[in-house]
Amino acid sequence: MSHDLTTRRQFLGSCAAGAATVSAILSAALGSAAQTVTIERKDVRDLTADEIKLYKEAFNRLWNREERPARLPSKADMEKLDRTSMVYQALLHTHYCPHGNWFFLPWHRAYLFYLERLLQAAVADLKPATPVTIPYWDWTDDRTVPSIFLGAFPSNPLGNNRRYPRSLLDADVGPAVIRRTVDQASSSAFFPPNAGSQFEDGPHGIVHVKIGWYEDPQLTRPGDFRIPATAGFDPIFWSHHANIDRHWQRWMSIAGHSNPSLGGAWGTKLLKEFVDEKGMHFDKTVAEVMTDPAVQSVVYVPHSGSREDNLVLNRINPERPKMDGEPLQLKLVPVANAALRLQVGKPTVLSVTPPATAVDRLNKAIAPLADGVAGESVLFNISGIQLPEVPPPVVVRVFVNVAKVTEKTPTEAPNYAGYFTFFGGADHDEHAEAGVNRVIELTGTLRVLKYKSGEPITVSLLMLPIEEGKDAAALSFKSATMTIKP
Repeated sequence: MSHDLTTRRQFLGSCAAGAATVSAILSAALGSAAQTVTIERKDVRDLTADEIKLYKEAFNRLWNREERPARLPSKADMEKLDRTSMVYQALLHTHYCPHGNWFFLPWHRAYLFYLERLLQAAVADLKPATPVTIPYWDWTDDRTVPSIFLGAFPSNPLGNNRRYPRSLLDADVGPAVIRRTVDQASSSAFFPPNAGSQFEDGPHGIVHVKIGWYEDPQLTRPGDFRIPATAGFDPIFWSHHANIDRHWQRWMSIAGHSNPSLGGAWGTKLLKEFVDEKGMHFDKTVAEVMTDPAVQSVVYVPHSGSREDNLVLNRINPERPKMDGEPLQLKLVPVANAALRLQVGKPTVLSVTPPATAVDRLNKAIAPLADGVAGESVLFNISGIQLPEVPPPVVVRVFVNVAKVTEKTPTEAPNYAGYFTFFGGADHDEHAEAGVNRVIELTGTLRVLKYKSGEPITVSLLMLPIEEGKDAAALSFKSATMTIKP
């Protein structure tokens, strides 16, 4: 990762007095042991009038530090900006956010945390009773844009003038979707190394697409929240990602779930782009972020009246014991020699008949759970999807062993395995030049369907426009496989 960064000595020489003042104020407001202060992130609906006022003021002060440029600056040019400004923080997402790989969740956890520290520093002189924190937007329970984000910017520093929301549906973010993509997701499906997970490209992606949307009938002008390059400029981004982070911790609270190894490629990934409240860059690995006592002091407080428990970021489940066996990959081929292409309203049907060598592992993977402990996972992988720079506003529904799939095929059916969409385009997903990859877990679906070994498995993909009546260009892809993975 290349950096064109001012040195610490140069930066401190230019603004030492201001930084020292901010640091002193923050220390006074948070206490000398700021790392151990509990940071409570509430449901946005539970914020008091004073908390809303403080949150808006914190954003207002960060916005006032830099004017948004007419064109997005390069990595080098963004370093000429005030790094504690909202504009600079939004540009971190423009240039550094990882999508379509297993760094998606820890990178955004760090992004939230360090922006939160900047917000706290910005209003520390007001000596609030408790530090300002980022509220989460629980879109499963509250489907409309929360009122604090409504209104024109800059009169409302939490508003955005390029937001064109559509309604969120049960099929997008309802309880059944959360059960499938979070509660029941295996560790392999939740953290695919080189693909977008069902959670990232399902609930996370659909909220971005539907709330960002487009301004004109030709669908050529995305709103800020619609694409990674500008998503950070919409303040609703932070509450959306606080909810994503909350669901990650929800996933972690379930027995049998564990993150990738802190000592492996995931945990040793170095993050160098974030800044502290003085605007100074620092290096931290994913493992250091995950185990930082300050980060672990974050608590997600359930909505008032909810029977859920607090979710505290200090829970890191033991790493999964290494399971025997290498991933077994089976190639799916299109039925009737059809092209490898996704088309609006026309199902793409792929099929595979597991060979005898795969039957035993497949049967064990989809067998009823013993004491709730999962074994291997069965994953559907679609690879090399070719996207334009701004991906089309579509969803792709995935069904297993259905004779004929149409837009009326119910998503409540046991054959329904889930969906994916496209938030990150050709400029943001990992390995984008080769196309983007998506993963859908089939373990639970095959288990519910009581799949019998030796029979063909068909996977039907149906691409539909997010807004009824719209069309979108066909999307080609390079391959589709089914992987049985420890």
